[in-house]
Amino acid sequence: MGQRSFAPLPQFQPAPKPNIKLQTSKANFTKLDQLLSTEKWKEADQETGRVMCQIMGREKEGWLTTDNCRNFPPEELRIIDQLWLKYSEGRFGFSVQKQIWLEEGGKLDGNWDGATFEKFANRVGWKKGGEWLNYELLTFNKNALGHLPWWVVGIGWGGGEDGIFFSLL
Repeated sequence: MGQRSFAPLPQFQPAPKPNIKLQTSKANFTKLDQLLSTEKWKEADQETGRVMCQIMGREKEGWLTTDNCRNFPPEELRIIDQLWLKYSEGRFGFSVQKQIWLEEGGKLDGNWDGATFEKFANRVGWKKGGEWLNYELLTFNKNALGHLPWWVVGIGWGGGEDGIFFSLL
């Protein structure tokens, strides 16, 4: 009997990570890229907030107003989202949060919907056992879907407007 020859099985190749623009006229995203690439999730969350405040001229205040959120430049928001998606393998980012928000019945009309927000917060793990988690107790690893970024979404929600960032994506 002759020996059969089989074609070698193809090697698994992960999907290529997209090239993302790290510099715009409004911001430099190099530090965020570096933090995310090394899975420094907490530092990346804080850098996300810092760069978003810088983009809106709110470095001194360290937070964004509802109007800042509503008028945030879409190109920069998409870059931040793409970086989070890229390094978290699709587990984190505004677009992940947007999908969860919509799945929980949320609308993108800017009207406050506390009941949906409660469901959203429970699902992404910002609340446990009916209690809001302190920032230090958030899950800074890839075990929680939609958990990060927190900083800016927490600020955006604090303005009482649902889906401010989500409607820009």
